[in-house]
Amino acid sequence: MCGSNLASAAALVIGVIALVQPRPAQACAAAYPRDGRVSIAAEEAAIVWDEASKTEHFIRRASFETGAKDFGFLVPTPTVPQLAEVPNQLFDALDAATYPDFRFTQEPTEWRPGCLFTMLFRGGSDGSPRTAAAPVRVLGGQRVAGYDAVILEADDTAALGQWLESHGYEARPALLDWVAPYVAGKWKLTAFKVAKFSGAQDGVSTSAVRMSFATERPYYPYREPRDASPKTAAPRSLHIFFIAAKQVEGGLGPDLDAWKGRLRWSWPVSELKSDVSQYLTGLVPRDAWLTAFDDLSSPREGAAELYFRAVPSVKFTLPTEILRGRTPRAIVPVDAMVFVVGLGVLVWRLVKRRKPPPAAPRPA
Repeated sequence: MCGSNLASAAALVIGVIALVQPRPAQACAAAYPRDGRVSIAAEEAAIVWDEASKTEHFIRRASFETGAKDFGFLVPTPTVPQLAEVPNQLFDALDAATYPDFRFTQEPTEWRPGCLFTMLFRGGSDGSPRTAAAPVRVLGGQRVAGYDAVILEADDTAALGQWLESHGYEARPALLDWVAPYVAGKWKLTAFKVAKFSGAQDGVSTSAVRMSFATERPYYPYREPRDASPKTAAPRSLHIFFIAAKQVEGGLGPDLDAWKGRLRWSWPVSELKSDVSQYLTGLVPRDAWLTAFDDLSSPREGAAELYFRAVPSVKFTLPTEILRGRTPRAIVPVDAMVFVVGLGVLVWRLVKRRKPPPAAPRPA
């Protein structure tokens, strides 16, 4: 009976231990087109700024998980961009250059679409570029890095919404509200369409795309539609690598108001431990400086673009070495403890049975 009680107690202890073990948290961030699911699995952006020519080279990399036939997104620029493919190894080199050398383990990052990935929900059209009637004009189109890109210019938001609908995209109210300031400011809108190759299942493979355009100030398209980032959404990660002749700082709006982005890295490109210039031939200024920022805010605050400017004094910044390992745990061998206790009880009972009974008292 005693052994049975001990076994029951051991089972209870083991059950409690199993209940308190940490479990992986589940998070999901998806945008759904009419005919399927779309989610961005990863996102990084690099900006190369040429002060002399007032030219920004905007590069981004993304990977998608989707069951949709195809889908798209819009990117605003103040002038007509030139599009080109960039090797994905650029971001591998940037990551290697700006993260600590030693990591015990590295946990995966969760991405959500931001303003750069303003999803255009896809319908049944073939999505091929067509001649647009005024007041929407197609300024150019090409296939680049696995995308079909069309550069648009619109005179009013309603006309742009009609163009999107006529080409199979869902022009939802939040999207039109988001695009209104760009239309009013005569910005250009590049519509990228990602089409799944025949035989593909749930993945889409694309390369990094460079958008080169003239602008008075370097910026990142930080604004996003009001329905792109609900308060219940999982945290996102935005990583920006900025390469220019000088170190920079970022802020929201023309006056560079407070921004929650964190300066993670600031160091001369020539002294990086991995060569990033080989993927940016002819673009990196002499004695260029790399400044890296992390923005973990979700939802994003502020309805303005993210602008950058040179800092008056250089500050060398290196990340603190990150050691991410398993929390040391002391292992309690419950089964061994139960065995030892049970063995002790058994030995005690055997010894007690073999002990001779006390002699009877002799009669007086």
